[in-house]
Amino acid sequence: MRTLNIVVYAVALVLAVAAYLKGENRHILGITEAIKTLLPVLPTLVGAYLIAGYVRVLLPESVIREWLGEESGLKGVLVGYLAGTLTFGGPFISFPIAASLYHAGGNVSTVTTYITSWALWGGGIIFYEFSILGPRLFTIRIVASILFPLVAGVIAAFLAKIV
Repeated sequence: MRTLNIVVYAVALVLAVAAYLKGENRHILGITEAIKTLLPVLPTLVGAYLIAGYVRVLLPESVIREWLGEESGLKGVLVGYLAGTLTFGGPFISFPIAASLYHAGGNVSTVTTYITSWALWGGGIIFYEFSILGPRLFTIRIVASILFPLVAGVIAAFLAKIV
């Protein structure tokens, strides 16, 4: 079991004990609230892991290495940028895909560019931004941050060599 899992379950256990000690079946209500939160995202979560699994078995590792691996160079970074921009949905979708690509041979730079691009542009966020912020602020934000995924990819490549 990973350390993070141990910490998360330990915190959950401490909170469950505190809820139990507080009385009024709060320990049961906590579980009920957790289930109410989990159920709406569970189908998306399962679907995202299925997508990640199928990406892993359908795309040959040689193709992933060519397009996203160490030898892909700028092409890989640009593919990561575009893929992150086009990935709709939240972290339940993008992170399993990123992990699957990385484990199949994608390099740190490309996967970092993918994640950063998704965080800035993915999930259809730009449509919400434009409608809420208006064209002026939206345009300024886009122009100001358009290079961030590429910069993050370059920094990640540097760090991967020294760490």
